[in-house]
Order: sequence, then C-alpha cells, then structure tokens
Amino acid sequence: MTDISPDKKKQWEASSDFANYFCTYAYIYHQKQMLSDDLRMQSYRDAIFENPNHFKDKVVLDVGTGSGILSIWAAQAGARKVYAVEATDIAQQARKVIKANGQDHIITVIQSKIEDVELPEKVDVIISEWMGYFLLRESMFDSVIVARDRWLKPEGAMFPSHASMSIAPMCNEDNSNKRFSEFSSAMDGWRNFVDNTKVSWGVDMSVLGNDFRKEQEQYSLHTSSWEELSAGDLIGDEVEFAKWDLRSCTLDDIKEVKASFSMPISIMSRFGGIAGWFDVDFNGCPENPAEKEVTLTTSPFVQPTHWGQQVFPLYPPMQVCEGDMVVGDIAVMRRTDNQRLMNVKFDFRIRRPEDDDESMTGPPNSATQKITFLIHATMSLSFDRELHVRYFLKNLRGLPTPYASQDSQRVVLAFFCIHGLALLGELERVNKRQIIDWVYSLQVPPDCRDGSLNAGDCGFRGGTYMGNVFGCPPAQYESEVYDSSNIASTFAALCILRTLGDDLSRVNKAAITNSLKHLQNKKTGCFSSTNAGSEEDMRFVYCACAISYILDDWSGIDMTAMMRFINSCLNYDGGIGLTTGAESHGGAVFVAIASLFLSGRMMQLNCEQTELVRWLVFRQQGGFQGRCNKDPDSCYAFWNGATLDLLGKHSLVDVPSCKKFIYSCQFPFGGLCKYPDTVPDVMHSYLSLAWLSIASNSTTNKDNEEELPTLAPLDTKLQVPFFPEVVKK
Repeated sequence: MTDISPDKKKQWEASSDFANYFCTYAYIYHQKQMLSDDLRMQSYRDAIFENPNHFKDKVVLDVGTGSGILSIWAAQAGARKVYAVEATDIAQQARKVIKANGQDHIITVIQSKIEDVELPEKVDVIISEWMGYFLLRESMFDSVIVARDRWLKPEGAMFPSHASMSIAPMCNEDNSNKRFSEFSSAMDGWRNFVDNTKVSWGVDMSVLGNDFRKEQEQYSLHTSSWEELSAGDLIGDEVEFAKWDLRSCTLDDIKEVKASFSMPISIMSRFGGIAGWFDVDFNGCPENPAEKEVTLTTSPFVQPTHWGQQVFPLYPPMQVCEGDMVVGDIAVMRRTDNQRLMNVKFDFRIRRPEDDDESMTGPPNSATQKITFLIHATMSLSFDRELHVRYFLKNLRGLPTPYASQDSQRVVLAFFCIHGLALLGELERVNKRQIIDWVYSLQVPPDCRDGSLNAGDCGFRGGTYMGNVFGCPPAQYESEVYDSSNIASTFAALCILRTLGDDLSRVNKAAITNSLKHLQNKKTGCFSSTNAGSEEDMRFVYCACAISYILDDWSGIDMTAMMRFINSCLNYDGGIGLTTGAESHGGAVFVAIASLFLSGRMMQLNCEQTELVRWLVFRQQGGFQGRCNKDPDSCYAFWNGATLDLLGKHSLVDVPSCKKFIYSCQFPFGGLCKYPDTVPDVMHSYLSLAWLSIASNSTTNKDNEEELPTLAPLDTKLQVPFFPEVVKK
C-alpha cells in the first residue's frame, strides 16, 4: 500500500496515456473547475450524508480522489477507513487538504494507478467521480471496474450505483449558424490563400481544395461539441438508450454500446442535431438500499454542470413537424487510435405520421442519415432519384420560410418543381387538374369594360397575392392598378400548362400577344418584365420569344428591333451581356442564343460562333462559372452547357468533371445547391437536372458511356422537357 516508485512513475509519465489524459488532472485549475460545479458537489454530498448507514464504520475506496473532497466527506460521515487513490501529482495537494481538514488519521492517500494498488483489506463502498463527457469519454470507468472486481466486498455498494445515457432531438440556430460561419470563413480563407500563394510564390495549391474542404467539413460541421443547452433547445422527448448497474456491468458492456431509438418531435422546427447527456443514481445496493436515493443529472432541464451536454450536429438542419419521429440506431464506440475518446455513429430517418413502414429504406417523406462523429460524413456522389422527387413534391405542396420574399413569383417556383418532376418521370404523383386550374386562376384577361385599360397587362400573374377575385369569369373581369401580369410568370405558366397536358384553350392568346407589343422598347428593341416601370434586359427578350413560340404567334415582337438589341450586347471577348455594355454572362448568352433559335434568327447574329464557343468552353472549371474569375455554380452547367448543346458543341464539355461538381452539390435530403456545402433551392435543383438531361441524352455521352441518371429528354431552347401531345377531345 505504497505510492508508485519513482522509476515506474517516470516511465508512466512518458506514456501517451499520461500525456493525453492523466496529466491535466494534476493541475489545481482543473480540480477547481469540478469543485465549482454546484450540482455535482451537492449530489455527491447528499448521497454521502443522507445515507450514513453506508459510511458509518465502513471501509471506503475513493478511485481517482483528485482534490480529496469525496474522501473527506466519507470520513466526516463516519467511515472507519478511507483509501484515496490518485495517479497524478495532485495526490500531494490532496494530502495537504485532507490534513488541513483534520481527516488524515482516517484517510490514506495512495499515489498510484488503481490497477497497481494493493490494499490490506476489502472495502464496503467504492466511491468515484469517474464520468466523462457523454458519460463514457475518458474511459475511467475501466479503472473503477478493476477496483470493484478486486476490492469490493460481495455485499458492498457502488457510489454511484447506476448510470444511464439519454438523447433528444434539438434545434439551436445559434450553434448551427456558428458552425457554418466557421466553415465558410475557413473556405474563404482557403481561396485567398490559394490566390496569394500562386501570385506571391508561383505555386498552385488549388489541387488540395477538395481535401481541405473535407477536412474543414469534418471539423466544423460533423464533429460533436460540448454545449450548455436549455430545455428550450429540445424539440422532442428524451430517450434513454443505455442503462447499467455499476455493481455488475462488465468492460465489454461499455466498450461498445449499440441501441435503437425512436424520438418523437413535439413542435414544428428545424432539426439541427441530437443532444446527449447522462444521469447517475446513488441507490445503494440490494443488500443495503439507500435511505435517500439521489440522482445527478446533466440534462438541459437542470442547472448547468461542467459536463454540459454533447451536441451531435446535423448540417444542414432538416424541417420537422409535430408528430414526426426520428427513428434509428446509435453506436458509441472507442476510437482505435485513442481509447479515451469515442466515435458516436447515428443511422436514422425521419418517419412522418402518414408513413406506415418503419423500415430504414423509408417510404415517401422519409430520409436516411448516417453520421459518425469525429469521422466526417460527406455529401453523396451518387444520384438518389427518390430524394430529389420528394424535394420537388415538398416544395410544390408548401414553400419553406426562406421563399417568403419570392411569394410574388410563386408560379415560377412551381415551374421549377413541375418540370423537375417531369425530368424525373414522376408527374403522375401530382394532381394535374388542380395545378392547371390554379394556373388559370392567375390569368389577367382584358378589362371587360374596355380592353385598352390594361392592354399591356394581360398574361399571368406571379402568384395569388393580389388582384381581383381569382378565377372570376373573364367576361366579368375589371382591372385594377397593380393587377398586372409578368412576362416571366406568363412564360412559366404556359410551360406548366403544356407540360401537364393542357391544350391552352382557356388562354387569351391574342391579349398576351398584344401585351408583348407594350412590353417591347421600340427604341432599344429590349423587353421589360411588366408594363409599368420595370427593368429591361435579355432575360425578358427570351421570355417574349418563348411565349411567342408556345402560342405560335410572333406578331407581338418587332424582330428587327429585337435583333438590333441582341447584337448590341455582343462583347469583345466573344460573350454576351444582359444589356448593352454589360459584362459577358453565361445566363445572358443562353437567353440570347435560345431566343435566336426560337425565332429562327440565328443567322442574323453578328459574331463568329467560334469566339462564342471559346468563351463558353473557358467557363468550365470542373463545374461551370457564370463569368470570368467566379467560382463554379451549379446553374451554369445548364446555362453554358445548354448553349453549347444548341450550337452543336456539347461534345466540348468535360462531362465527368461537370457531373462530379453537380453531384457534390446534392443535398443529403434532396435537392441541389448553388455550391457544395450550402442549402438547396428549386431553381438550382431544376437547372442541375436539366443539364444532366442534356448530358445523359446526348449522342456524345452514349459514345463515352459516362454513367448518368436516366432523365426525360429536354427541349433545350425552352429549358423544359418536350411537351406531350395534346389529346383532342
């Protein structure tokens, strides 16, 4: 019963286990942190002093005594003998504290690892504060098990006697935003570093970009963290997934913990991760139950402790509703490179109330997520068709909050969803008649009193947010100020109607064609989006051409003026701008060239196509950029790739590299993002699929045999799948 020998101590202090774990406990500041935890202190003190029958005239073993406070309390509670074992040099300070409190005649401090200790007798009680973050981090309970198996009497008690682990779904926007801000800052810093290194030192480090991104993604977005949560951060009920009787559990029981769980969601919220914590109970033992049972909990429902809670983030967060269930499995495993640390793996899905299949493959409206914390999880580089179908269906049923500012263009958002489903071959999953009737309710007909009152306003509104009673008979429609169509909404509405099989018989084609005349600036040849005070640029030239093409009536466009405008937007670098003198832009190039294909005026373009093709090809940087010196953006795979397709030059696209970029923009729960590691939107989701359709259906790709998803063929100049034949009634 002696301290560790100097030679053995020196050898032990040179070990990695000492450097990674034990050494910090030798510092008083670390002990002070634990001694300042009021809930910890009160729970242990109550467990000792409220259960005197466990300590009066008993022999107590304190494993990992630290400052010696638990040993002092045991002695004050009447223990006959206390053995206080501590591996680190804090044992010297413990002796001072014990002597200063007059308990050195009862307490013997032994500086040694418990595994090397020899005691002169068995003990009645083992007391220890061995718990780490999320209970099992640090693996100190291994040493407590050794002490129990060697020195605890058969009828002896463990303090604490039981331990359990719990989890609950959570949402903490500040935590999520902080994590993504750190990640974004790191990526911005990387881009600046690459630029500076190339300019200053002549070395290109960009080849390491993907590796750096994965490294930062793991650190910022997929590594668990210590947090102090409140009850308000939880969005569902807690679930206890593991519990042990500490007098009988084995090392194998705690080395790897696996369990299934089902966590109910109680409020509509964003599911931002899983919170984890533990409880320990002081219940005595069957032979000598506690007079007063005490529980030390580290849950968010009580005052903070130094253990806090462990947060396992889900990024990006998922939208969940009351009644949803987070169903899955958890595995808590020790890391192979450091047994004191853990990996925690979650494999789960969201089960909606309407789902009746609890399998992990999941019915519609479910999503499966696999995350191993401290080991990063990457975005999928395979194409999950069903997830993208659900994404478009979800946005068709109800738009997420971030779309609130776009409510006036709801029909355009519907355009992306409807045609995304058409590309995926899943239009039969929508109520076509209901959508057709809704679109027609947006039509602005001529004023029944005098058609000239709103001659430039006829077409389709963007949404059901303004105007007269929707769906009123055209013969009764009376126009009002601001009740106007929008040229982009009209294009979107006509495409939706034709894609859903409507024959456009209820469309006032003459009124729409007449409105186009009012929207064209006769001086410049450009078009505006509305009849009163809107911007003019190449996008609206395209909308006018597409509308005229669909209606098969070109009388609303002054072709000479239109060609004058398009040619005025040509630039010296071979590209085309949105307006005269504007920077060349991939989107502007597409709408200009598509307008010429729609109107049959391609031969009237005053530029060498080779220069235009050169400009487009040079925009590919894996994915495509929209302008010079910009990062690739998923939508430009379509704008640039579609233009090359119209020009018969899509074979110049590096399809494997572009496909890899597009796949990296996939969101884990459906949809595609502007850039990797951001959130999806319906426009980028649709345009990404539109390019994949072009690539998968091109003869060049069939020759190269690049594996691409099967998607409906695209009418490239209209940006949508080929319209179905209208069934004559």
